Amino acid sequence: MTSTAPQTPAAAARPQSIVLLPGEKFFVRRIQLMPAQDVAAQVELALEMFGPFAPAQIFHGFCTSRDGKQALLFAAYRKNFTSEEIASWATADVVLPEFAVWLAPEVPPPAGTWIYENEDTISVIAWDGGQLPAGLLCRKQASTSAEGVASELQAEAVKRFGVPDTTSRRLGGNPVVDRWGKEGLVLKLDKPGQTMTAVLPVAVTRSMDVRDKAELAGLAELQKRSHWLWLGFAGLAAGVALCAVTEIGLQVSGKLLDRQKLTIKANAGSAQQIEQANMLASRMEQMAGQRLKLVGMLAALNDPRPKSNTLNFVRTTINSPTQMEVEAQASSAADLRDYEQALRRSPAIEKVEVRDPRIREGVTTFQLSVVFKPGFPVEGDSK
Repeated sequence: MTSTAPQTPAAAARPQSIVLLPGEKFFVRRIQLMPAQDVAAQVELALEMFGPFAPAQIFHGFCTSRDGKQALLFAAYRKNFTSEEIASWATADVVLPEFAVWLAPEVPPPAGTWIYENEDTISVIAWDGGQLPAGLLCRKQASTSAEGVASELQAEAVKRFGVPDTTSRRLGGNPVVDRWGKEGLVLKLDKPGQTMTAVLPVAVTRSMDVRDKAELAGLAELQKRSHWLWLGFAGLAAGVALCAVTEIGLQVSGKLLDRQKLTIKANAGSAQQIEQANMLASRMEQMAGQRLKLVGMLAALNDPRPKSNTLNFVRTTINSPTQMEVEAQASSAADLRDYEQALRRSPAIEKVEVRDPRIREGVTTFQLSVVFKPGFPVEGDSK
């Protein structure tokens, strides 16, 4: 759904294009971020670790905490939305979940839970004292009473996220867009008496956009190209007008002829700048078509895993552009043996080494060192 705040007649002439999607269509996870590392890459890696979610099958976005130490990522299967809904997003500035209204409190709330009721949906926002929620749970009421659903979700939040089982703050109303501009996105609840307001900077708002990332990159490049073309057109139009005025001046004074020559030289410099800008835009478009090598490495490790999901990755470490260390667990030694043999047969992998296998309570924990072959292709590369 699209929410907009009441506007003055002057502001209403330009409708806002912020699309807010139902929160119950998304699953939400909070992750820790590594300092000085690309946040988007860490989010994609986390999505790969959470399950076999192919990028082509999901929409996702993320919100980082103010201190940059955590990120709340959210994703939804594309099948949750109709083709008509997805097509309508093409003209939107931003598309994000409606629970974005909870993600930017000025002061981190105390540990506990918030219960939000909106029409037939109940949401519980779990706080553990951090700048971002520890988790969000959403559920339709169906035939169960609102109080029953709220009690079940609160108990689940206490169990899953370790928040205290205290009296919850009750919230209601619909999230609406109050402002959207250079200062960022301002969201609030439209219920009278509510004090909930969220201010999301532009960069954070863009990172929360759940649309296809390749399409967003292409849209950004198209906007940059349009901007340069507009500047070029404006420069040419100004040049034509100047030439017309100069032509008239030729009939009056020889001095204006000299001024016209100077103007032509100035326009030649502008044309050179436009050409350089177009070359830069083309190069950026070429770079946008490439995917991180990291994603291809993870795919090469993920595909041979047993289909029964009895082998799970616990932690991964990138040692070099061709080497990765993985700590993993398997339900049986046979699963580990089969997985190791499958990796050795992979055409992308040069060397596999299993170290320090340990068996405890029927679970085998081991360290896996993988060296990829030189020239292992970047996904989407033209090679």
